[in-house]
Amino acid sequence: MKEINLNLDSYINADKLQSVAIELNNHPRLYAKQLFSNVPGAVKAIKLLVAYAWNKSTAMNLRLINCTLTATMYEDICEKIYNQLPEYAQW
Repeated sequence: MKEINLNLDSYINADKLQSVAIELNNHPRLYAKQLFSNVPGAVKAIKLLVAYAWNKSTAMNLRLINCTLTATMYEDICEKIYNQLPEYAQW
């Protein structure tokens, strides 16, 4: 398992963020145990982090091609996902 920085807003490269999403998605139970000591709701938190990472990376790629309005829509989705995260999974 890879070491993962859970501050998903700290990634400046969409490709790296996508690789984090893939890694977490491929092993949600393992990361729930490793990162959150398998507290109740930990797997759901991992899945929310995956959704956040995909939406954030999409927004980043859209900004690269000057689609700021659509990027903002994806960033709004990220905010909604972030607000659903349990406190232990927030940054």
